[in-house]
Amino acid sequence: MAVKNALKTAGLAGLENLVQSMIPEMMHTLASLEKNMTAMRGEFASFDQRLAALDKKIETRVNELERMIDNRVHELEIKMYDRFESTRDVINEVGSRVNGVDKKLEAYVSITRDTAGAYKDLLERVVRVEMTQNPRRKRAG
Repeated sequence: MAVKNALKTAGLAGLENLVQSMIPEMMHTLASLEKNMTAMRGEFASFDQRLAALDKKIETRVNELERMIDNRVHELEIKMYDRFESTRDVINEVGSRVNGVDKKLEAYVSITRDTAGAYKDLLERVVRVEMTQNPRRKRAG
């Protein structure tokens, strides 16, 4: 058992010496890792700044495009309203003219009926007068 304890103590001492000899290298590796992490944080900060600047540019461009689209929609609304107004005015004018032509046509038809009736009466009188003056003529038919 004494040998076992001696071996155990010697093993622990050797392990302690090994760990003691590795500590400077481990510290150097740890310092290198810390340095790399610090550099990465700086790169991330730089990336965040570039991303924020890009985001701002995109937002500005989107807002500009929205304003352009809004202006274009407003212009189209104005044009549509103007066309509606002009079309309505044309429709009203055509309706007014149709009413005027309708009234004139009714007057013409009325005059034509009256004239036709007067011509019919006149023609019947002429036929009666001729028949009374020439009773010998035969009637057609």
